[in-house]
Amino acid sequence: MKKTFVLITACLLSSTPLKAGGDNPSQSGFFVGAQAGYVYLGTSMDMTSTLSGAVSRTESASHYKRSHNFIGGLHLGYLALLKQKYILGGDIEGNFDTVSIKNHIMQNAQRYTYKASRQFNLIPSFIVGAQVYDYLKIYLRLGMAISSFHYRLINHGNNEDIRTNHHSISLGFAPALVHEVKISKHCAVSIIAAYEIYEKSKTVFLSSIVVGDNADNNVLKIRPNVFSMKVGFKYYL
Repeated sequence: MKKTFVLITACLLSSTPLKAGGDNPSQSGFFVGAQAGYVYLGTSMDMTSTLSGAVSRTESASHYKRSHNFIGGLHLGYLALLKQKYILGGDIEGNFDTVSIKNHIMQNAQRYTYKASRQFNLIPSFIVGAQVYDYLKIYLRLGMAISSFHYRLINHGNNEDIRTNHHSISLGFAPALVHEVKISKHCAVSIIAAYEIYEKSKTVFLSSIVVGDNADNNVLKIRPNVFSMKVGFKYYL
C-alpha cells in the first residue's frame, strides 16, 4: 500500500492540469503502476477416500468452498496506440493476497479438515483494445496466470490427526477487462475486473486411520478459481 500511495503522490506532483482540446495526446509507451482491491477465491474439490480393512469401502463426493480478502501488487508494461484508435501492447502483473479457505468434511465415516491458500501470482498478458475518447481506453488483457497455492488436508483419525501438505505452482488462463482514464500528462487510473481459470490438480494422501489397518488412499482433485476487482494507478514514462 505504501508503494501505491507513493505512486499516486508522484502523479499529482509531477502532473499538469488537463486542458480541453487537442493538446493532450493519448498516453502510450512504457508504464509502471500499482493495483489493489478485492479478491474472491473458490475451490471445487472431488474427493475419493478408500478405507481398507476387513471390508474395503470407497466413497466419493464433491465439495465447494469460497472466501474473499484483499489483494495488491505492482505492474509494468508497454502500450502502443495505432492510428490514434487501436491499442496493442503487453504487461506483467504481480500480486500478493491473503485469501484462504477452510472446510470441514465428513466422508467415509472420517472427519477431514481442508485448507487452501494462495501466496502470490504472476500474470504476463497481451493487450488489445481501443481509445474510446481522448481520456478513456477500454481494453482486454489476455494473460497466463502463474500462481502458488498451498493445500493442507488433516485426517482426524482414531488415534491422532494426520496432516498432509501440498504446494502447487498452477498455470491458468486469466482474461481481464480494463477501463483506463487519463488524469494527467503522465498518470492514469484504471478499474480492472479479472478472472483466473485453472486446471484441476491431483493430490494423493496416504494415511492410517484405523488401528491395525495398513493405510487408506485419499485422492483429492482441486480446481481453484479466482475473481478480482482492483483499482490501478499507472505512470507513463
